[in-house]
Amino acid sequence: MRRFSLCALVAILATVPSLRAQATLASLNGTYTFVLTSLHDYSPMYNMSGQQVGFCNNNQTPVGYNCGYTISSDWITGTLVANGAGKITSGAFTQTSDPNSYECSPKSNPTSPCPVKVPSGASYSAAQAYKVGAVVDYMVSGTTRTFQAVRASTGKPPNWTVSSDNPYICSYSTNNFNTCYWTQIPASLTSGNTSSINATLTGTYTISANGSGTMTLTLTQVGCTGSNCSETGEFAIVVSPTSAVGQNVHISGESVLGNRNRSVGGASRIK
Repeated sequence: MRRFSLCALVAILATVPSLRAQATLASLNGTYTFVLTSLHDYSPMYNMSGQQVGFCNNNQTPVGYNCGYTISSDWITGTLVANGAGKITSGAFTQTSDPNSYECSPKSNPTSPCPVKVPSGASYSAAQAYKVGAVVDYMVSGTTRTFQAVRASTGKPPNWTVSSDNPYICSYSTNNFNTCYWTQIPASLTSGNTSSINATLTGTYTISANGSGTMTLTLTQVGCTGSNCSETGEFAIVVSPTSAVGQNVHISGESVLGNRNRSVGGASRIK
């Protein structure tokens, strides 16, 4: 009878939430390293033959060209220090981008050069035989415009000021895409992305009794001098009640929490 009562008491105690170990702000305390993978979208640009020529980076799309849409993964690694009282006092991270988000992919049959830049640095020559993808600068009365070849040609200048040469330049108004040789490139077709970004971080966090919480981080890009050097992201976290070296923390950044890109990963306490 005594044995049965003891077992029943243990069962009853196990069902009472208030008697279990509960998480608090002190459950996140110390120095942590973290690794996240973040979904990143970018938009490659293609010519009429389906070759990649660069990226659509909020620039005017050249006549006859079109934009695609691709999602890739970036890696984010770093450290953060939590004070056990609701603050992330310091930290730093490096975000490494997918090379295809800033360099033309070999799998996309890119033109040469790719991405196209304005000006190209190569002046047009009437004696030169140009292949598809060639980029030239053409100057008239001190004004230079940049063009990319959509067909092979020799002696067909992209002179936009001479009416007899207009058929050489692709135009929506004349719908000459089956016969034109050049399309104007209004601006560089670079992506705006870089191979990596380094930033420092500070922030705050909240933790509920069941171990779930949120972490709000202000990220400041290292070396940035412009007006958009900082941004704030909010992440969902799950922690165990006791903080000790080796403790693992789940981290998830979702768009519903105000993040521009979704991310998921974790942190581990190292000291």
